[in-house]
Amino acid sequence: MDGEQVLQLILPAWRAGLPPRLAGDPLDSYIRRNRPRIVAQFDAWSGRREAVREWARGLDRASRRRTGQLAALIREDEAFGDDAAQLLAGLGFPSALKLWVDYGSLAPASQALLRKTLLRALDFASSLDDEPTTSAAPTPTPATVAARIDEPTTVAARTRANLLATEIAASAAAPGELSNDQREALRRYTGWGGLSIDRVRARLPEGWVPNAESLIHEYYTPAAVAQAIADQVCPLLDSIATPDGELLALEPSAGVGRFIDAFDRARCDAKPRIAWTGVELSTSSARLLRLIRPDVDLEQTSFEKWITKFGADLQGEFSLVVANPPYGERGETRLEDAHPEYKGEKRAAWYFMRRGLDILAPKGIGVFLVPGGFLTGDKPEYVKLRHKVLRRHHLSWAARLPGALF
Repeated sequence: MDGEQVLQLILPAWRAGLPPRLAGDPLDSYIRRNRPRIVAQFDAWSGRREAVREWARGLDRASRRRTGQLAALIREDEAFGDDAAQLLAGLGFPSALKLWVDYGSLAPASQALLRKTLLRALDFASSLDDEPTTSAAPTPTPATVAARIDEPTTVAARTRANLLATEIAASAAAPGELSNDQREALRRYTGWGGLSIDRVRARLPEGWVPNAESLIHEYYTPAAVAQAIADQVCPLLDSIATPDGELLALEPSAGVGRFIDAFDRARCDAKPRIAWTGVELSTSSARLLRLIRPDVDLEQTSFEKWITKFGADLQGEFSLVVANPPYGERGETRLEDAHPEYKGEKRAAWYFMRRGLDILAPKGIGVFLVPGGFLTGDKPEYVKLRHKVLRRHHLSWAARLPGALF
């Protein structure tokens, strides 16, 4: 149903709800003057409605049941908070991240309307639980494509997933030896940040025991966040692709490829083919990523060393740079990039962001998950950092992520 059809459908209700003095010529005059704008609004509404219904029909039964649980959560709290936002993004709801970010800026009445709209969508999805999931004839899925990752979140589940992933990786001689199920198990590796290995050390394969730094800092981007970001950026890829429909992309802190998977063509509706370059300091993460995505041009090294080796030759070649950089101090890696413009950056997040943005091609897109102080901090270091970045680049969009995600 297009916008014109929607308008014709609701006009009688509009007339019936107006006083007689407004329901005739005044309403007709208003419609004539504003018809293009009204129809465009209804077109957008109809498109969103159809996208939500298509999303609901594509859910498996387990996900449909989760929509019912999420609806109950929103009804109970009468809010759309961090927990609900994370669940909505995890279910792949269209534009979930943008919806959550916009929610806080809405008036109470608009928030109530948004909750009501959300609940209708979730109730519709939940009502499909008894219906069989319909699909066309099955199409083989390439091994490099990740759907929604069933990401472990509890300490016990993360530990089990990490142990399984390391066992599979340690026994795999080459990526071609892995089944799709094994590759998905590797994707569920979450890193050892915040976990203890005291009870499982003996089960870790040789060469896979994390060091003390990994036990503190090894966290990966939640798959739901990476996928929500990709949902926002994918529509822009056509505008930055080469004439032959390709683009080069860089992930300077690649981890196990959460962003690389999220931007896969299967999620981006066959947008331009992306040729990925990845840089990853951790030996374990790099080994896993090579098994998960053997198509990625991966360097197991520090970003500083990679920049020193390849930066000059690749300056202006990448149309997309995406990263969730480390947040701590740079340490000894600072010595590996002697460029005077960047060697003074003490925090890794700011170095990765500035270097990543500055290597972009003209009109390229950079996406970085960084501490909120970059945009809101009033200390001199933040003011100076914003000046350095914004004198070279345009800020297109920013979002505050739920604190519970990290």
